[in-house]
Amino acid sequence: MTFDAFRRRWWLFVLLPTIGLVIAALSSRMSHAEYQSMVTLQLNPAAKSPFLPFSPQAAESEALVASYREVLRSRAFAETLVQRLNLPLAPEALARSITTVPVANTNILRLIVTAARPDDAQQLAQAIAEFFVSDTVSSQGSPSGASSRLAEMEETARSYPARIEALRQQRDRLDQAAARGDTSRLTELNNLDTRLTSMETSYANLLVEINRARSSMNTASILDSATPGVATGTMPLSRALPFGLAIGVGLAIGLTFLLERFDDAIRTPAQVAAVAGQPPLAVVGRVPSSRQPIVLQDPALPADRRASALEAFRLLRTNVQLAGLDRSRRTILITSAYHGEGKTFIACNLALAHAQAGDRVLLVDADLRAPSLHMIFNLSNATGYLDALSAVDPVCGTRYQAPNGKSWTEAMFARATATAVSDGRPLPGIVPSGVENLSLLLAGPAPHDPAAVLAAPANLRLVEELSVRWDLVIFDTTPILPVADTRTLALAADTVLVVVRPSVSSRTAVAETLAILRQPGRPHLEVVLNDFETARLPAHGASWSPSPSQ
Repeated sequence: MTFDAFRRRWWLFVLLPTIGLVIAALSSRMSHAEYQSMVTLQLNPAAKSPFLPFSPQAAESEALVASYREVLRSRAFAETLVQRLNLPLAPEALARSITTVPVANTNILRLIVTAARPDDAQQLAQAIAEFFVSDTVSSQGSPSGASSRLAEMEETARSYPARIEALRQQRDRLDQAAARGDTSRLTELNNLDTRLTSMETSYANLLVEINRARSSMNTASILDSATPGVATGTMPLSRALPFGLAIGVGLAIGLTFLLERFDDAIRTPAQVAAVAGQPPLAVVGRVPSSRQPIVLQDPALPADRRASALEAFRLLRTNVQLAGLDRSRRTILITSAYHGEGKTFIACNLALAHAQAGDRVLLVDADLRAPSLHMIFNLSNATGYLDALSAVDPVCGTRYQAPNGKSWTEAMFARATATAVSDGRPLPGIVPSGVENLSLLLAGPAPHDPAAVLAAPANLRLVEELSVRWDLVIFDTTPILPVADTRTLALAADTVLVVVRPSVSSRTAVAETLAILRQPGRPHLEVVLNDFETARLPAHGASWSPSPSQ
């Protein structure tokens, strides 16, 4: 897939990213933000030896982490927490707001609390952690009375540092007085030293007892206090917009690849060559703003555009001539797979290019079902193809109804041995086009059965008669696939040009058309790529966007 595929579907890269941005903005505005705060806890199981502060066994630490993780997520813990902290939450809501994440192969547990506001999340996380450490852990698995005794010792230990510091300050003042020569208070100084030593010893012993008591039970401590609340469950607008844009662009790229994968339209000369097995005989480009099918004479078209178009059809004319070097090619039939591919446009301008080169050209409107040349050249369609055919087979003089009551086509088949007109008399139905060297055979009134008319032996003789009288005869015909008219008429032509239009012609239809025209006994076959973009052509390539897409 080339850059052209993305360029053709540029609207996807506008539409989908825009939709992505809009959805991202709406989602960011309408979503309700939640905030999370995290506390890091360290859990230690009780020691098996009084000489070790905590158990050295990793398995026991991990088991303790797993156990307390379930405790933190339990409804019973939530109910106790709501009562003790007097929280305005239901226990079920509090339990849902608590998430625990153990750190693998450690005794570390991360407690995450979710709330509607960042401050609430942080304060609640810290309160839950402190309650868990001070009340819940200390009461789990400890000997009877150990928790209360430990609490008393810890309360006593907290008072020692202040008392010790007060005695030290008092002793320092007496010590400074003695150093200045005041010996009256030496006895008091000695007593203070004795009391301070005794208090420091008691404090050290108390710390040992506290550590020993703690080693007999599971413990927990807060390693990191609650973090500030962080938004979760939603994305801020500054991040949502780039994300929506990226999603939109990604969808556009993916959809482009998907559409290109299933795209059956022909778009480039290379694709024409792949389907036809040969490059197109000519590439005719697009001239914007032209409404005149005979683009070479369009007064509304700028002179440079008209000159470019003329050069393109001169190239087509030359290539047609080069394609016929092996034998004379005096009749050219121009068709397409379906309507809308520009066959009438190619027929008109190719005929004009040959006429301007001095060839006597007859342009035949053989599209008897939907004729258009009379409208293009602003002529009456009262007479035309059937009048010329009547000069070859007199039975056709009655046009639609034979004297014996049969349809004129049935009568024509019965009189297929009529003598062709070759004595130089003017053929009825031939009219001047208003362009030098260019004559027209219009379609005239529509017959009852166009396919039978064009398949009749008398019609083949008419084609031969026309090729004798003009240097070049160009037939503008019906599309190949919808009706059978052109399939038999093509047998009488020397060359058949199949017109293909980018983004309109499908590979399947073109391949089927070429398969029909390449059957044994068929004429020389070429493909013309019409309405190709100017930017892809050499400087001399013409382009046009045909208004009557016949």
